[in-house]
Amino acid sequence: MRMSILNPYHRFVLSQDLRNPFSLCYTVDHHRCYIEPGFMALLRAIDEREPHHIPRIVHEIETLVIEHQRVVFALDFEHPITQHIDDYSVLELQDVLNRLHLHFYSANTGSHLGD
Repeated sequence: MRMSILNPYHRFVLSQDLRNPFSLCYTVDHHRCYIEPGFMALLRAIDEREPHHIPRIVHEIETLVIEHQRVVFALDFEHPITQHIDDYSVLELQDVLNRLHLHFYSANTGSHLGD
């Protein structure tokens, strides 16, 4: 299994939620978040192309977890794969990037992330 981008950031503590085997579950200062595979795939793509942005992005994810207390980071906020999240905020990577005023373009898909 490939190491998570969040592992070097000690405030993210990996936990287990057997009800959501496809999403990574983390706690940050006693607040819970889920990182869905599609969100993580986009984050890895940025890490491969622009690794110097990752610390800022991860810090912003951490800030959002603390602000919202329960967050799911999903590929599509309208269709999260994580279950039992009625009281969770659902955010996409674009929400994180917009707060940082970062913009990425994928030549493979022709899509934009950020502003």
